[in-house]
This record gives sequence, structure tokens and C-alpha cells, in this order.
Amino acid sequence: MDGLGPINPFANLLPDAGALLADPGGQADREQDTISPAQLTQRSLALSECTKHHLSWKRVVMPAGSVVPPRRSGAASVVVKGKLYMFGGYGGGTGRLDDFYSFSFEENKWEVVEVLSQERPGCRENNGVVIGDGSRMYLFGGYNGSSWLNDFQEVVTVFSSPPCPSVVLTHKCLFLPPNRWTCIQESSDELSDELSSALGNLERQRAQHHAGGPSRRFGYVSVVHKNKFVLFGGFDGSRWLNDMFEFDLLSNSWRTIEARGNLPSVRSCPAWAKDDSFVYIHGGYDGVERKADFFACDLASYTWSELPSVGKLP
Repeated sequence: MDGLGPINPFANLLPDAGALLADPGGQADREQDTISPAQLTQRSLALSECTKHHLSWKRVVMPAGSVVPPRRSGAASVVVKGKLYMFGGYGGGTGRLDDFYSFSFEENKWEVVEVLSQERPGCRENNGVVIGDGSRMYLFGGYNGSSWLNDFQEVVTVFSSPPCPSVVLTHKCLFLPPNRWTCIQESSDELSDELSSALGNLERQRAQHHAGGPSRRFGYVSVVHKNKFVLFGGFDGSRWLNDMFEFDLLSNSWRTIEARGNLPSVRSCPAWAKDDSFVYIHGGYDGVERKADFFACDLASYTWSELPSVGKLP
């Protein structure tokens, strides 16, 4: 499964990517649920004109004594309050990983994140991790070397207030402590009558909690938008997918999204980025070919549009 290619580890490092494409004039019509092909063409041209400049890479020099994470691919990463957080991945001969690091942009330094909870995600690769309210990260599924996963995990990176009043009663504190993982749902599939009767009450509740949620998978697209964790596509071990799901972070419930418009075809491991209103995906792999198409999804209406190609395609 390593030949499928890693999920883009930098997809969530660009919170403002595509902002010009979504609204080059700064006066988006919020009353419209969809954007027309003509508007997409205009915005693509505007973005092309505004991005004709050169970018250059440079190696980040580590200070003496800095802890550098081992080599890997397919790690999950996201920026939270001036730090890059990285979890897991595939280390080649070392197998799938469950280590957790942070990189401070101010200090130019890597550190091991000391997890203060006994509960934590297991080893995995090609799982996304996204930022929620500025302090929480959410992680879904992935691949652990023998099976695909669909568990859903949360970690708080700084002291944070709960997302809703009911959580205060659950945690019995005014603020949630940092560096503690919480398993919102364990990996599970639909229960047969036989399995349901064999499970205890707690296990049955956790399994039923997943009802209506995504199947096991990796290489999907995920974002958080207005207290909703939104997931698209991926690979479940036998099929490439283009389904969509939404997890309400306030009610802790899944629902299937009936997306509209020109949906992307089935795929895993595309590049993606999100701005205030849209999620953009480029390319991916569908089991036959690696793609070079480009789509935008309006997160207010879950309407997809394929963006016209302007300039030299990647």
C-alpha cells in the first residue's frame, strides 16, 4: 500500500490558500449558494495574474541540541499558534509511527510533545489532522500496516475552553488541559445482531456512536468549518471513494453529506487547502492514474465546481 503515495503533509499549512480564487475582489456574494463557471474563470484568471512571482526554498538550520524527528512519509501535520505539530507516519524499516513532535517557528526548534494522557492514537500513516477552534486538533483513521482505521481522535495543544457547555460537565473543569488525547470514537463498522448482543453497554454505545459515519480509510480530505469536521474521499483498502461526511463537534454526531454540483471522481491522497469558505483539492490517485484536475467545494452548500485550467498545469 506504500505505492499509493503519501497524503500531502503540507495541505493544512496553508489556511489562506485560494483566498484570492474564492474572492479576488473582496466582495463575495454571501447570498449565493453556488458560483457559476463564469465566476470561476474570472477568479482563476485573477489568481493567475496575482501569483506571477518567484518562490524559493531554503533549508531550515537547526540549533545545536535540537531534537530532529526521524525520517518518514505520510505524517499528519498542522500549524497551531506558531507551532507545527506532526504526528505519526511511515518510517520505512521502522514501520508505522505514533510519535508526536512540535516545531516552534519563533525558536526554530523541534521538540517531542509530551502526551499527558494514557489514551493516544496508535501507529498509522496517511491520516489527516486538522485544526478546530485554534487549539484543538482532530485526527481520523489512517492505515496502521495491517488494517485501515476509522477512529476519531482529539488533542488539545494549549489550555482551552470546551466547545460546548456539556463538555464542562464531562471534563469537570473550566478549561481543558493541553497535550491530552481523547478518543471521540473507536474504529468500528456496522454491528451485526450477533456482535451487538455480545458487546457490553459501553462498547455498544461507542460502536453505535459511529452510525452514519465514514468507513475505514486513509488518504482522504478533511477540514473543520463552523464546528463541523468535514471529510471527503480516500481509500478503504479495496475501493477508492468520493463520498462526503460531516461530524458535528457540538452534538457529536455523523451525517452523510449529499453533495451537489460537479463532484470530483473517486480518489485518495489529493493535495488540498481551505480558506474561509471553500476547500480546494488538486489531483490524487484513483487506482488507475494520478490526476491533475482541480476542484472547489463551497462549504456553505457542499456544492462542487471544477476550476478551469489556467497557465501551466502541475
